[in-house]
Amino acid sequence: IVKGSGPLGLKFVGSKNEDDPREGIFVSNVKDGSPAAAATGGKIEAGLRVLSVNGNPTLMVTKSECAEHFNVEPGTTITIVLQNDEVAYKAFTETPKDAAPPAETQVSEP
Repeated sequence: IVKGSGPLGLKFVGSKNEDDPREGIFVSNVKDGSPAAAATGGKIEAGLRVLSVNGNPTLMVTKSECAEHFNVEPGTTITIVLQNDEVAYKAFTETPKDAAPPAETQVSEP
C-alpha cells in the first residue's frame, strides 16, 4: 500500500497480554474506497491477523505500537503481512453480554 496524504482506511482490534488467549492485532474494519481497499483489490478484510508491518513483527505489541508503523511519509510503500485466523478474531468480536466491547484503533496519520 502506498501511503497517501490521508488515512489508509484501516482499523484494528487486539491485545498483547500473553496470558490472554486472544493475543494478537487484527484488522477490524476496512473503509470502502480507501487506499488500503483500493491497493489490495479488496483483499484486506476484517478478521485478518497482522503479523508484521514493514518488516516489524506485531506479535506482543499494543494496537498503538502497531499503528506507529503506519506513520510514514506520503509516497512510502507500506508492506503488511496478514494471516487468516477466524477463531482468534471471533474471540475479540464475540464478547459476553456483561463485558465491554473491544476497543478499536484507527491508524493515525502524521
